[in-house]
Amino acid sequence: MDIPQQSSFSKLIPSGSPHTAVFIDYENIHYYIKNNFRDPPELGSYTSEIIRSLRQKLEADRGLQVIITNAYADFERMGGGSLSQLYLMGIVSQNVLGTAHKNAADMHMCIDLMQLLYTRPDMDTFVLVAGDRDYIPVVQHLKRRGRHVLVAAFRDTLSGDLLEIIGEANFIDIQPLLSDVSLARLNEHKAKEDQKKVELPKLSGPKVIGKISLEGKVKERSTFKATYPSGSSSATGLSQPGFNIPMPADPLKECLMHILNYIEERRQPEPGITLLLRYLTDEMPQLANWERKELLEQLQLAGALNVVQKPGMEYSFSVAVINYEHPMVTELMH
Repeated sequence: MDIPQQSSFSKLIPSGSPHTAVFIDYENIHYYIKNNFRDPPELGSYTSEIIRSLRQKLEADRGLQVIITNAYADFERMGGGSLSQLYLMGIVSQNVLGTAHKNAADMHMCIDLMQLLYTRPDMDTFVLVAGDRDYIPVVQHLKRRGRHVLVAAFRDTLSGDLLEIIGEANFIDIQPLLSDVSLARLNEHKAKEDQKKVELPKLSGPKVIGKISLEGKVKERSTFKATYPSGSSSATGLSQPGFNIPMPADPLKECLMHILNYIEERRQPEPGITLLLRYLTDEMPQLANWERKELLEQLQLAGALNVVQKPGMEYSFSVAVINYEHPMVTELMH
C-alpha cells in the first residue's frame, strides 16, 4: 500500500462529505449471538438484521450516506448461508481464513480501512462494527487524519478504553437494532436450551491426557468455587454467571475459571480453541486478543491445560484439555 508523502496529507482532509464506509468484524456479531443465545437457528438472519438496521440508522438519524460496506470473517467455518445474505444486501464479504495465532479477519479489515483512508479523500466517516481494544490504534490514526469515527458493537463487549477514545456520542449499541420479535425469539430459544441443560445429568470430567496418565481418573464436576486468602477481594467485582461467586483477582485464575465455566455451560469436555477464544472475548473484553492468547499459553506452560490437535473432516483443529489434577484447577473446583 502506497502511503502519501507528508506534503500531500493536507489534500486528504475531508470537506464535510457525508460519504461513509462501514467495516464489519462479522465474527464479533456472529459469535456474540451464538454464545449468548445458545446457538439459535438461522443465526445469520439476526446478524443481517443488525447490519441492515445499522445502515438505516446511519442514514436516517445521522444523515450519512453509506457507500461502502465490507464484512470480514472466516465464513467457511461459520456456514449457515452468511455469505448469500450479505450478497443480497450488497455487502462486500472478505473470507479470511483464521489462524491459531492471529485474528486474520481483524488484520485484513484494518489494512483495507487504511488503504481506503489514503485513496478516498471524500470518505469523511468510518464506522467500525467491532469493540475490541485491538482497534484503538487505527481509530486514533483516523481521528488524527481528521476523519469522523463511529463504533457500533454490543455494549457489554465494548472495550472501555475504546469508548473513552471515541466518546459516548460516537458509540452505537447494536443490540437494540434487533426487532422486538427477533429478541423474543432469541430469548425463547435461550430459555429452552438452558432448561435442557438443567434437565441433563451432570457429565463427568474428561480423561486427562498429555502430562497426565490415560489410566486415569474421571473427576466428577460440581460447582466451581474460588478460594482467596483471608481479607482478599475480587479485582473485578464481578460474579461468575450462575454460580454467585467472586471472580479471582489473578487474571490467570480468572481465565481458567471462564474456561471451566465454558465447559460446564456448553457440555464440551474438550472445547475448540477458536470458539473458546471467542467466549473469552465476551467474558474478558478489557483485554486485547493477544493478551487472552497469552493467558492460554501461560496456563499451558503451567500445566493446567494442554492444547491438542484433533483430526477433522476437512482439517485438523485444536482443543483445550484440562488437567484436573493441577493445583490451580483443584483450587477452583471441588
